[in-house]
Amino acid sequence: MKKLVLVLVCTILMTVFLAFNYLLWDKKQNTESLKTLEYSNENKDATIDALGRQIKNLEDSARDLESRVNVLEGSNSELQKEKDELIKKQAEYEKLLKEKSDIIDVLKSQMDLKPLETAVRHWVQGIDEGQYDISYKLEAEHFKENGDILSQAEYADRYKKIINSIKLKSIKLQAQESGNEAANGRIALEAELEVGLAQGAGESEYSEGVNKRFFEMTFDKAKNLWLISGISA
Repeated sequence: MKKLVLVLVCTILMTVFLAFNYLLWDKKQNTESLKTLEYSNENKDATIDALGRQIKNLEDSARDLESRVNVLEGSNSELQKEKDELIKKQAEYEKLLKEKSDIIDVLKSQMDLKPLETAVRHWVQGIDEGQYDISYKLEAEHFKENGDILSQAEYADRYKKIINSIKLKSIKLQAQESGNEAANGRIALEAELEVGLAQGAGESEYSEGVNKRFFEMTFDKAKNLWLISGISA
């Protein structure tokens, strides 16, 4: 009988001990789960806060871009108006230039060309006879206007090296339809020059034989003379 009681007591104690251990283990597991849940909630809150800040920044950027677009649209409208005004003015200027060019063409057809031809003949004669000072003076004003630093000595040396002889074969008023810029509302003469190159001239703006040149002319009121303001091929 005593043995039976002892066995029952031991069994009860073992059961209580196991139950107590289970409760301790379950409490530990619940505590860890709560900590994990709290950590997870903290991470979620941090993520939500970060996303909230990003959304706010994007909204601010969107408002800023919208404001800039509105400003640019306003500026574009003003620029378009200015462009339209400039196009209108350009058309008016082109019309005036055309009218002036037509008037000059009429004057060309009615004017006495001998004084202009004389200036070109003197230029050719000066180069041909080595009297470079005559030719230089006829072009000097042109050099000043274009900022060319070319002395009379340099001018003479330039032509000595390339031209041995030069003769005027023909000269006439340049036709408007020639396509040369000098004829665009300006007085210009078209000349044919018979050129003999100097020995060892090499490559130059002139070639052996007949060369066509356009002499753009300008009138010097102070000197009461026609001068050469440009020579082109």
